[in-house]
Amino acid sequence: MDFSTISRDLSDSSGTPMQLQSPDGYDMWAYQDGDKWSVTTQPETVSAECKPVRFLVIGSDSKPFRRRQSELFKLAQNAKKVDFSTAELEGAKTISAGIVGWQNVIWDGAQMEFTPDNVEKLLLGYRPAAEQADAFMSDRTNFFTSA
Repeated sequence: MDFSTISRDLSDSSGTPMQLQSPDGYDMWAYQDGDKWSVTTQPETVSAECKPVRFLVIGSDSKPFRRRQSELFKLAQNAKKVDFSTAELEGAKTISAGIVGWQNVIWDGAQMEFTPDNVEKLLLGYRPAAEQADAFMSDRTNFFTSA
Protein backbone atom coordinates (compact mmCIF):
# COMPACT_ATOMS: atom_id res chain seq x y z
CA MET A 1 0.00 0.00 0.00
CA ASP A 2 1.12 3.56 -0.68
CA PHE A 3 -0.45 7.01 -0.60
CA SER A 4 -1.89 6.68 -4.11
CA THR A 5 -3.76 3.52 -3.07
CA ILE A 6 -5.07 5.09 0.14
CA SER A 7 -6.25 8.12 -1.82
CA ARG A 8 -8.16 5.88 -4.28
CA ASP A 9 -9.85 4.01 -1.44
CA LEU A 10 -10.96 7.19 0.30
CA SER A 11 -12.32 8.86 -2.84
CA ASP A 12 -14.32 5.84 -4.09
CA SER A 13 -17.88 6.81 -5.02
CA SER A 14 -19.46 3.35 -5.36
CA GLY A 15 -20.88 3.24 -1.83
CA THR A 16 -20.15 1.20 1.29
CA PRO A 17 -23.09 -0.49 3.06
CA MET A 18 -24.03 1.04 6.42
CA GLN A 19 -26.54 -0.81 8.61
CA LEU A 20 -29.07 1.67 9.95
CA GLN A 21 -29.70 1.47 13.69
CA SER A 22 -32.49 2.51 16.00
CA PRO A 23 -31.82 5.37 18.43
CA ASP A 24 -30.94 2.81 21.11
CA GLY A 25 -28.27 1.20 18.93
CA TYR A 26 -29.98 -1.93 17.58
CA ASP A 27 -29.73 -2.88 13.91
CA MET A 28 -32.92 -2.19 11.96
CA TRP A 29 -34.54 -4.85 9.78
CA ALA A 30 -37.40 -4.52 7.27
CA TYR A 31 -40.03 -7.16 6.72
CA GLN A 32 -43.27 -7.51 4.81
CA ASP A 33 -46.49 -8.47 6.55
CA GLY A 34 -49.15 -8.92 3.85
CA ASP A 35 -48.95 -5.84 1.68
CA LYS A 36 -47.52 -3.63 4.43
CA TRP A 37 -43.82 -3.17 5.22
CA SER A 38 -42.52 -2.61 8.76
CA VAL A 39 -39.22 -2.23 10.57
CA THR A 40 -38.03 -4.11 13.65
CA THR A 41 -34.93 -4.28 15.81
CA GLN A 42 -35.76 -7.85 16.84
CA PRO A 43 -35.79 -9.96 13.67
CA GLU A 44 -35.91 -13.16 15.69
CA THR A 45 -39.45 -12.27 16.82
CA VAL A 46 -40.81 -11.88 13.27
CA SER A 47 -42.01 -14.85 11.25
CA ALA A 48 -41.39 -13.09 7.90
CA GLU A 49 -38.00 -12.81 6.20
CA CYS A 50 -36.14 -9.79 7.56
CA LYS A 51 -33.82 -7.71 5.39
CA PRO A 52 -31.24 -5.24 6.68
CA VAL A 53 -32.07 -1.54 6.40
CA ARG A 54 -28.97 -0.04 4.82
CA PHE A 55 -27.59 3.11 3.29
CA LEU A 56 -24.88 2.95 0.63
CA VAL A 57 -22.51 5.65 1.79
CA ILE A 58 -19.49 7.39 0.31
CA GLY A 59 -16.87 9.05 2.47
CA SER A 60 -16.19 12.69 3.09
CA ASP A 61 -13.15 12.42 0.80
CA SER A 62 -15.23 11.40 -2.25
CA LYS A 63 -15.66 13.84 -5.12
CA PRO A 64 -19.47 14.22 -4.79
CA PHE A 65 -19.20 14.95 -1.08
CA ARG A 66 -16.34 17.42 -1.54
CA ARG A 67 -18.33 19.13 -4.31
CA ARG A 68 -21.24 19.58 -1.88
CA GLN A 69 -18.88 20.97 0.75
CA SER A 70 -17.66 23.51 -1.81
CA GLU A 71 -21.27 24.53 -2.58
CA LEU A 72 -21.96 24.93 1.12
CA PHE A 73 -18.84 27.06 1.55
CA LYS A 74 -19.98 29.36 -1.28
CA LEU A 75 -23.46 29.61 0.29
CA ALA A 76 -21.92 30.54 3.63
CA GLN A 77 -19.79 33.26 2.05
CA ASN A 78 -22.86 34.88 0.48
CA ALA A 79 -25.21 34.48 3.44
CA LYS A 80 -25.89 37.36 5.78
CA LYS A 81 -27.93 35.47 8.36
CA VAL A 82 -29.22 31.89 8.25
CA ASP A 83 -32.27 30.71 10.19
CA PHE A 84 -32.39 27.30 11.85
CA SER A 85 -34.66 25.63 9.28
CA THR A 86 -32.36 26.70 6.43
CA ALA A 87 -29.30 25.44 8.30
CA GLU A 88 -31.06 22.13 9.01
CA LEU A 89 -32.04 21.71 5.36
CA GLU A 90 -28.51 22.51 4.14
CA GLY A 91 -27.13 20.00 6.65
CA ALA A 92 -29.49 17.32 5.31
CA LYS A 93 -28.44 18.15 1.74
CA THR A 94 -24.78 17.81 2.74
CA ILE A 95 -25.30 14.43 4.38
CA SER A 96 -27.48 13.28 1.47
CA ALA A 97 -24.56 13.99 -0.88
CA GLY A 98 -22.82 11.10 0.84
CA ILE A 99 -25.71 8.63 0.45
CA VAL A 100 -25.65 7.08 -3.02
CA GLY A 101 -28.27 4.37 -2.50
CA TRP A 102 -30.20 2.38 0.05
CA GLN A 103 -31.82 -0.95 0.70
CA ASN A 104 -35.11 -1.71 2.48
CA VAL A 105 -35.91 1.79 3.71
CA ILE A 106 -39.54 1.88 4.85
CA TRP A 107 -41.79 4.96 4.98
CA ASP A 108 -45.54 4.89 5.62
CA GLY A 109 -45.71 1.11 5.34
CA ALA A 110 -43.99 0.88 1.93
CA GLN A 111 -40.49 0.60 0.53
CA MET A 112 -39.29 4.14 -0.09
CA GLU A 113 -37.83 4.84 -3.52
CA PHE A 114 -34.27 6.17 -3.49
CA THR A 115 -34.35 9.74 -4.83
CA PRO A 116 -32.50 12.88 -3.67
CA ASP A 117 -35.78 14.33 -2.34
CA ASN A 118 -36.59 11.15 -0.43
CA VAL A 119 -33.12 11.06 1.10
CA GLU A 120 -33.61 14.59 2.43
CA LYS A 121 -37.13 13.72 3.61
CA LEU A 122 -35.83 10.71 5.55
CA LEU A 123 -32.87 12.58 7.04
CA LEU A 124 -35.10 15.44 8.20
CA GLY A 125 -37.88 13.11 9.37
CA TYR A 126 -35.66 10.63 11.20
CA ARG A 127 -32.70 12.52 12.67
CA PRO A 128 -30.87 9.42 13.99
CA ALA A 129 -30.34 8.35 10.36
CA ALA A 130 -28.69 11.69 9.57
CA GLU A 131 -26.44 11.44 12.61
CA GLN A 132 -25.45 7.85 11.82
CA ALA A 133 -24.69 8.60 8.17
CA ASP A 134 -22.67 11.67 9.12
CA ALA A 135 -20.59 9.70 11.65
CA PHE A 136 -20.12 6.78 9.23
CA MET A 137 -18.95 8.93 6.30
CA SER A 138 -16.60 10.87 8.57
CA ASP A 139 -14.83 7.68 9.70
CA ARG A 140 -12.27 6.99 6.99
CA THR A 141 -11.69 3.43 8.21
CA ASN A 142 -15.12 2.49 6.75
CA PHE A 143 -13.82 3.05 3.22
CA PHE A 144 -10.52 1.17 3.06
CA THR A 145 -10.50 -1.67 0.56
CA SER A 146 -6.79 -2.46 0.47
CA ALA A 147 -4.40 -3.43 3.19
